[in-house]
Amino acid sequence: MILVLIGLSGIAIVASCASGRFRSFLRRHLVVAGVVALLVIGAIVLVLTRTDLFAIDACMDRGGAWDPERKICDLGDERSGLSSPQ
Repeated sequence: MILVLIGLSGIAIVASCASGRFRSFLRRHLVVAGVVALLVIGAIVLVLTRTDLFAIDACMDRGGAWDPERKICDLGDERSGLSSPQ
């Protein structure tokens, strides 16, 4: 899902860059546009690296249930290499 959102964002950026009005705006405000782009990219990287989104997604793909308090994947049996013994 995250990759889909990133892909759609990329398509939106490419489509907007194809606009002559947008390219003219970027030429006039290149520094501001660069800073905004860096902030957006930084925010995306920060969210992806500081959350358990990938671990949660992998857990759900295997049919498990994510325990947010313990931050482990509970598959309900010994199939999980991530869950702790109870």
